[in-house]
Amino acid sequence: MLDLSRLDEGDILEGLSILLARLTFHDEMSLSRASVAEAARLCAEVDPKDTPFVALTLELGGRLWTGDRVLVRGLRARGFDRFYLPALVPLPAAEIPPGSA
Repeated sequence: MLDLSRLDEGDILEGLSILLARLTFHDEMSLSRASVAEAARLCAEVDPKDTPFVALTLELGGRLWTGDRVLVRGLRARGFDRFYLPALVPLPAAEIPPGSA
């Protein structure tokens, strides 16, 4: 991170501290059985490894932020549609490399 950011170690640590202070960590063991069971049902044929993330989304009444399109399609097919999918902002034409449009 130091090389890529060109920041000194103190600035990196300060930024990390600010970021971590705004995060809330949840232990999988604290999730309700109902949320875990529903998430397991939803994820069983899609991707069982995503069960904890879906369970946390259900538990908190939040939205699942993922770029996994297979997961999104699979969960939607099973009636789950609580996603945070930010719209992609198109590049202005001047920033699109020639031949890629």
